[in-house]
Amino acid sequence: MVKPSILDKYIDYLVNKSNSSFSDHQKRHWCFFELDDFLEIYNKIFEQLITDSLLPTLSVPYYLESLLLPIQNKQNLLEKQDEWIRCCIQMFSADTTKMRYLFSVISKLSIDRKKNMFGCFLRTISHLKTLRGFL
Repeated sequence: MVKPSILDKYIDYLVNKSNSSFSDHQKRHWCFFELDDFLEIYNKIFEQLITDSLLPTLSVPYYLESLLLPIQNKQNLLEKQDEWIRCCIQMFSADTTKMRYLFSVISKLSIDRKKNMFGCFLRTISHLKTLRGFL
Protein backbone atom coordinates (compact mmCIF):
# COMPACT_ATOMS: atom_id res chain seq x y z
CA MET A 1 0.00 0.00 0.00
CA VAL A 2 1.24 3.49 -0.86
CA LYS A 3 1.19 6.09 1.89
CA PRO A 4 -1.09 8.99 0.93
CA SER A 5 1.68 11.56 1.30
CA ILE A 6 3.93 9.64 -1.12
CA LEU A 7 1.09 9.29 -3.61
CA ASP A 8 0.24 12.98 -3.29
CA LYS A 9 3.88 13.92 -3.94
CA TYR A 10 3.95 11.63 -6.97
CA ILE A 11 0.75 13.17 -8.34
CA ASP A 12 2.12 16.65 -7.74
CA TYR A 13 5.25 15.62 -9.63
CA LEU A 14 3.09 14.40 -12.55
CA VAL A 15 0.95 17.54 -12.58
CA ASN A 16 4.02 19.77 -12.75
CA LYS A 17 6.05 17.57 -15.09
CA SER A 18 6.77 18.10 -18.76
CA ASN A 19 4.32 15.99 -20.77
CA SER A 20 6.93 14.81 -23.23
CA SER A 21 8.88 12.98 -20.55
CA PHE A 22 6.03 10.74 -19.33
CA SER A 23 7.15 7.98 -21.66
CA ASP A 24 10.74 8.32 -20.40
CA HIS A 25 9.64 6.97 -17.03
CA GLN A 26 7.15 4.37 -18.16
CA LYS A 27 8.31 1.68 -15.73
CA ARG A 28 7.93 4.11 -12.85
CA HIS A 29 4.31 4.72 -13.84
CA TRP A 30 3.64 0.98 -13.90
CA CYS A 31 4.94 0.35 -10.37
CA PHE A 32 1.53 0.72 -8.72
CA PHE A 33 0.13 -2.20 -10.73
CA GLU A 34 2.09 -4.42 -8.33
CA LEU A 35 0.03 -3.23 -5.35
CA ASP A 36 -3.30 -4.62 -4.15
CA ASP A 37 -4.96 -1.19 -4.24
CA PHE A 38 -3.74 -0.24 -7.73
CA LEU A 39 -7.29 0.53 -8.92
CA GLU A 40 -7.80 3.22 -6.28
CA ILE A 41 -4.30 4.61 -6.83
CA TYR A 42 -4.68 4.98 -10.59
CA ASN A 43 -8.20 6.37 -10.23
CA LYS A 44 -6.86 9.06 -7.90
CA ILE A 45 -4.00 9.88 -10.28
CA PHE A 46 -6.40 10.03 -13.24
CA GLU A 47 -8.84 12.34 -11.45
CA GLN A 48 -6.18 14.66 -10.06
CA LEU A 49 -4.37 14.98 -13.38
CA ILE A 50 -7.64 16.11 -14.92
CA THR A 51 -8.46 18.60 -12.18
CA ASP A 52 -4.97 19.92 -11.30
CA SER A 53 -3.07 20.03 -14.60
CA LEU A 54 -2.78 23.36 -16.34
CA LEU A 55 -3.31 21.68 -19.71
CA PRO A 56 -5.15 18.42 -19.04
CA THR A 57 -5.96 17.95 -22.73
CA LEU A 58 -2.23 17.40 -23.24
CA SER A 59 -1.01 15.90 -19.99
CA VAL A 60 -3.77 13.34 -19.34
CA PRO A 61 -3.49 11.54 -22.72
CA TYR A 62 0.33 11.57 -22.48
CA TYR A 63 0.19 10.02 -19.03
CA LEU A 64 -2.43 7.44 -20.03
CA GLU A 65 -0.32 6.44 -23.04
CA SER A 66 2.73 5.96 -20.83
CA LEU A 67 0.59 3.87 -18.49
CA LEU A 68 -1.39 1.76 -20.96
CA LEU A 69 0.76 1.35 -24.07
CA PRO A 70 3.37 -1.16 -22.94
CA ILE A 71 6.68 -1.58 -24.66
CA GLN A 72 6.70 -5.30 -23.90
CA ASN A 73 3.87 -7.80 -23.79
CA LYS A 74 3.91 -8.69 -20.11
CA GLN A 75 0.71 -10.68 -19.57
CA ASN A 76 0.31 -9.77 -15.90
CA LEU A 77 0.75 -6.07 -16.68
CA LEU A 78 -1.72 -6.24 -19.58
CA GLU A 79 -4.31 -7.94 -17.37
CA LYS A 80 -4.00 -5.30 -14.67
CA GLN A 81 -4.10 -2.48 -17.20
CA ASP A 82 -7.28 -3.95 -18.67
CA GLU A 83 -8.77 -4.36 -15.20
CA TRP A 84 -8.12 -0.68 -14.48
CA ILE A 85 -9.56 0.40 -17.85
CA ARG A 86 -12.73 -1.65 -17.21
CA CYS A 87 -12.97 -0.17 -13.70
CA CYS A 88 -12.75 3.36 -15.15
CA ILE A 89 -15.37 2.60 -17.76
CA GLN A 90 -17.75 1.21 -15.14
CA MET A 91 -17.17 4.05 -12.67
CA PHE A 92 -16.93 7.00 -15.02
CA SER A 93 -19.01 6.02 -18.08
CA ALA A 94 -21.25 9.06 -17.63
CA ASP A 95 -18.27 11.45 -17.43
CA THR A 96 -17.65 12.45 -21.05
CA THR A 97 -14.33 14.15 -20.27
CA LYS A 98 -12.85 11.06 -18.62
CA MET A 99 -14.21 8.79 -21.33
CA ARG A 100 -12.77 11.01 -24.06
CA TYR A 101 -9.31 10.85 -22.48
CA LEU A 102 -9.52 7.13 -21.83
CA PHE A 103 -10.83 6.19 -25.28
CA SER A 104 -8.22 8.35 -26.98
CA VAL A 105 -5.71 5.83 -25.63
CA ILE A 106 -7.93 2.75 -25.97
CA SER A 107 -8.08 3.53 -29.70
CA LYS A 108 -4.32 2.80 -29.83
CA LEU A 109 -4.54 -0.65 -28.21
CA SER A 110 -4.59 -3.95 -30.08
CA ILE A 111 -7.82 -4.74 -31.92
CA ASP A 112 -8.82 -7.44 -29.39
CA ARG A 113 -8.28 -5.15 -26.42
CA LYS A 114 -10.17 -2.33 -28.19
CA LYS A 115 -13.16 -4.61 -28.89
CA ASN A 116 -13.15 -5.76 -25.27
CA MET A 117 -13.16 -2.20 -23.93
CA PHE A 118 -15.80 -0.92 -26.36
CA GLY A 119 -17.95 -3.92 -25.40
CA CYS A 120 -17.47 -3.11 -21.72
CA PHE A 121 -18.53 0.49 -22.35
CA LEU A 122 -21.64 -0.56 -24.30
CA ARG A 123 -22.64 -3.08 -21.60
CA THR A 124 -22.11 -0.47 -18.89
CA ILE A 125 -24.19 2.24 -20.52
CA SER A 126 -26.87 -0.30 -21.45
CA HIS A 127 -27.00 -1.44 -17.82
CA LEU A 128 -27.25 2.18 -16.64
CA LYS A 129 -30.14 2.85 -19.02
CA THR A 130 -31.91 -0.26 -17.73
CA LEU A 131 -31.44 0.86 -14.12
CA ARG A 132 -32.81 4.32 -14.92
CA GLY A 133 -35.89 2.66 -16.40
CA PHE A 134 -36.60 1.03 -13.02
CA LEU A 135 -36.21 4.25 -11.01
